[in-house]
Amino acid sequence: MLDIQSNDVKASHWAKIHQFDPSKIFYMTSKGLSKKQAEKLLLEGIITNAFENFSPENNETLSNLKDKILAQLLKNSE
Repeated sequence: MLDIQSNDVKASHWAKIHQFDPSKIFYMTSKGLSKKQAEKLLLEGIITNAFENFSPENNETLSNLKDKILAQLLKNSE
């Protein structure tokens, strides 16, 4: 809920759609990974990067959350 005291304000939300860099996929598949394995590895990197600034005392909880997010993303990409 927004309490805005002006008539010329726009409020919205956005989502970033990320596509894998084809050169990264090509590089990893040329090293023996399947396309699916390469995509999973890239997703793990993105998720790990997103969580790296959280405090270390929450590591187990964050690790479980990262695993759940990764599993859901991979499920949705099938």
